[in-house]
Amino acid sequence: MNYRRDIDGLRAIAILPVIFFHAGFSNFHYGYLGVDIFFVISGFLITSFIVNDLKQEKFNVLNFFDRRARRILPGLIFIMLASIPFAMLYMQPDDLENFGQSLFATSVFSNNILLYLTSGYWDIGSEFKPLLHTWSLSVEEQYYIVFPFLMLLIWKLKSFWWMVSMLIFIAIMSFFYYYSGNFGNELIESRASRASFLFLFGRAWQILLGAIGALIAYEIIYKTSSLKKFHKEFICILGLFLIFLSMFSFLAFDINQIYLPVFAALGSFLLLIFSSQNLISTALLRSKLFVWIGLLSYSLYLWHQPLFAFARIRSFEEPTHISMILLMIFLVPLAVLSFKLERFFKSSDQVNNKIFYSSLLVSLIIICSAGLTFHFSNGFYKNYQELTAPYLVEDKFYDNDGYIVDAFKYQDIEFSGTKKNLIIMGDSFARDFINMGRSNDYFKNYEFTIRSYNCFNNQTYSDEEKFNLIKDGNFVIISYRILPSEESKECLRDKISHLEKNNIDFLVIGTKDFGFNINRPLKDKIYDFQAMPSKEILDFNDFLKKNVPQEKFIDLLNLISKEGRVPLFTADNKLISIDRAHLTYFGARDVGKIIFSDIRLNDFR
Repeated sequence: MNYRRDIDGLRAIAILPVIFFHAGFSNFHYGYLGVDIFFVISGFLITSFIVNDLKQEKFNVLNFFDRRARRILPGLIFIMLASIPFAMLYMQPDDLENFGQSLFATSVFSNNILLYLTSGYWDIGSEFKPLLHTWSLSVEEQYYIVFPFLMLLIWKLKSFWWMVSMLIFIAIMSFFYYYSGNFGNELIESRASRASFLFLFGRAWQILLGAIGALIAYEIIYKTSSLKKFHKEFICILGLFLIFLSMFSFLAFDINQIYLPVFAALGSFLLLIFSSQNLISTALLRSKLFVWIGLLSYSLYLWHQPLFAFARIRSFEEPTHISMILLMIFLVPLAVLSFKLERFFKSSDQVNNKIFYSSLLVSLIIICSAGLTFHFSNGFYKNYQELTAPYLVEDKFYDNDGYIVDAFKYQDIEFSGTKKNLIIMGDSFARDFINMGRSNDYFKNYEFTIRSYNCFNNQTYSDEEKFNLIKDGNFVIISYRILPSEESKECLRDKISHLEKNNIDFLVIGTKDFGFNINRPLKDKIYDFQAMPSKEILDFNDFLKKNVPQEKFIDLLNLISKEGRVPLFTADNKLISIDRAHLTYFGARDVGKIIFSDIRLNDFR
């Protein structure tokens, strides 16, 4: 396959929206779809190279792996090694522990699996993860391991149409798996949607679309050249339009976002097959600027997220757009340096296999050792006097995650009938309410349990099922961090209405938030720091004020705020929240004293 400048130009179209999306520019809300374009390009190019070698009977799997390793790993290892000292200097324990997990997972090509098992791509803390973006590299690397053997297998069919049919069949299965997870609302992320978004099989349809395009281009377009230039121009304009539609349609009209990945993939597919060096419609893709950006695209992709993440980690508030633009300018020389490193290692003539793989092994040992250290030490959690307790927490929970998760043991407990019955409903903030009570030794006269019927996940129940969930409760507490969709908000209204209709006493506990960033105040020991709650949390709190009867609502955010800001530390310099949302033991103790002083909660003390 001859070099095509327009493919580098297409890489530029893919990388720029990704960078602006991770920089927080709202007009690039769907910029993450640039990764979908990269998957299609990868499928097209890798298949083209493999088919070319198979045609010449010179394809070798080990040589393929060597070329991929020399292309991908030097730059990736460079950014991981460069990130380690900054992480140690600037990251608070929870973030450092997760960074350590990401170091190890990225080293073994599985950061997509780690994200699935932990937080997912859309978690509130994702913008503080320097290696968040390596999930897509893990998908690519898993594809590199599997695809050569698949191609060797289907090549034996000796029929172009049988090969295409086999790839189409797998792509269709992948497509249905991708959409079976109901991916389409990044604000409400189920385990199924997380898996279909992150796993190789969920993304295989995009990669195989590129592979199918490569076979079609090789067997039909390049050999026959029968398609008129006018038709190619029209198809390429359509391809560009579909990509533009996927990224920016929301600015003009509303399209269900579940269709957008299809638009991005199909647009890339058409351009890869039908674009050529003499088309006016793709002249911009072949321009010097776009080709240069495309050549740097992998390096730009590697560096942009660590740069943005560490900038946020060192900021008190969300960095301004001007700050992010300056970081983008600084990103360019970093990418150029990384690109030169990639070129240096690319050929075995410059760096022989012994030196390359020895250096690779030593680097991976250093990276994995650092990652495991950060993980097993819980990000050096016990080194922080702001977090450790002389009793209860230190020996039992090890870190704050353990303290929050421990409240799961109260899920769906049957009441014994010896005390009053308290039912608690909601998301993880329902567990926070439990921790506020038990850290102060409250609930002495109550048995309590967490019941299902979670509006955040849009759980639906019949009236009979709802009644069975609450019928044995003397009192119901409802608490959510946020309900992002109209459906979830309507679910809360319905829940309140159902409680009122059945004459069951209840209270809705308001949301809470501890600002943009915990890292800087904790690492720099700024104990009097007051944080500004995020706009989305303030908006949700306003929604609760308007939709929950006043006598049934406790405005927690108002109780802990002073002049619109909330403290991050207690009076004895203990951190209140380590993830900006959930309470540490000390936060639960102090905030619990405040909220349970409300006369409506007196019976629980």
